[in-house]
Amino acid sequence: MSETDDLDGTYRPAPSPSDPVPDPRFGPAGQPWSDPSAQAGPYGQPGAYGQLSAYGQPGAYGQAGYWPAVAYAPPVPPGYGPSSGGNLADDPAPILVKFAPPTQQRRVTVLFRSIITIPHLVALSALSVALWVVSFIGWFVALFTGELPPWAHTFITGVVRWQARVYAYLFLLTDAYPPFSLDDDAYPVRLVTRQTSLNRVTVLFRILVAIPAAILTGLAASGLAALSIVAWLITLV
Repeated sequence: MSETDDLDGTYRPAPSPSDPVPDPRFGPAGQPWSDPSAQAGPYGQPGAYGQLSAYGQPGAYGQAGYWPAVAYAPPVPPGYGPSSGGNLADDPAPILVKFAPPTQQRRVTVLFRSIITIPHLVALSALSVALWVVSFIGWFVALFTGELPPWAHTFITGVVRWQARVYAYLFLLTDAYPPFSLDDDAYPVRLVTRQTSLNRVTVLFRILVAIPAAILTGLAASGLAALSIVAWLITLV
């Protein structure tokens, strides 16, 4: 085998046809190249979340950083969406929520926003009864198995998704009327989850450990109620 002269003046053996082709993903020592962008997923979460290719891309609503306007949302990330039947995530918060940026809204829909939202609020009131029943059953199952049943995970995700869309519409985050659906439909507000393993101790004391967050949520809701009136008047004008 002949020798080749490198630019730095050193001599190295010329490659042979029988030599293995180097893998571009790894460095000379066989270690992965340091690539910080490949080590973190969306929202600064660990890479296990997977990088959403549509996030951070120009497109929707004339703004950069949102998915294409035609479909409102990118494809569901791997592992998210309907339960995969035992393919559990180990991340502590496998829930992704995305809101569109502020856009021009029609004054007519703003004026009657509280009225035209009533059908959704009635539907959610009925669903909330089923939600508590399913959550109670799921709590017992999770206490013994360490995970929600797939059907309970799918139903609870659907109701919470519907609630997020309706409240986003009610509080003027979007002018798109929300669909009557539990599914991940094309809408400017999107919530996707993936099933995760649960700590049985935190499941047992879930109501107690949620009290601080519930208190802060109540305080924030009071501020939101006052702010929404001001925001409604500004948007209407």
